[in-house]
Amino acid sequence: MRNVMRLTLGQRGFTLLEAMITVTVVAILFSAAAPAFSTWLENSHFRSDARTLMAHFQQARQEAIKYNTLCSLTFDTSIDGTHYDYIVYIDSNKDLLYTTGERLVAAVNFVASSFNPSAPGGGDDGLTFVDNTAGDPSIAWNHRGYPVKKNGGFTGGTAFLINPRNKTQQVIVSRFGRIRTE
Repeated sequence: MRNVMRLTLGQRGFTLLEAMITVTVVAILFSAAAPAFSTWLENSHFRSDARTLMAHFQQARQEAIKYNTLCSLTFDTSIDGTHYDYIVYIDSNKDLLYTTGERLVAAVNFVASSFNPSAPGGGDDGLTFVDNTAGDPSIAWNHRGYPVKKNGGFTGGTAFLINPRNKTQQVIVSRFGRIRTE
């Protein structure tokens, strides 16, 4: 049994030439794959931004039902000097404006996208949601889980997203609360 495990003198490992060839081949494969990986990663972050917005729409709906009050999502807003692409908050005074003291659920800046103001059907800011009294696009969910505007009427809207490579995606809220991406 011991003789089977024993290596002969010429079989102790890799030669320097074999190791250098392997490293060279791996480097060539990596350099060919790096641009494709970079594009894939950027697209992944872009899709993640859309999914995150969609998840926050759903979370706002759930929070409104859970706490039996309005839960609002306001786009393109600032809190204490910090700008956010959107915020989600329990809107206790039901005005679709974040007020100090209201519970902030989420404050988000996109990783790989921005709103697309030149999207067909989009507003000047890439959003079709109704503006609140401060002029910021907003949407709220009532205690029954329906999207509403400040006066209580049902509403919906679309967020048009774009990434640096001009890929676009839409996150759509229907008047009856259905949320989807396209």
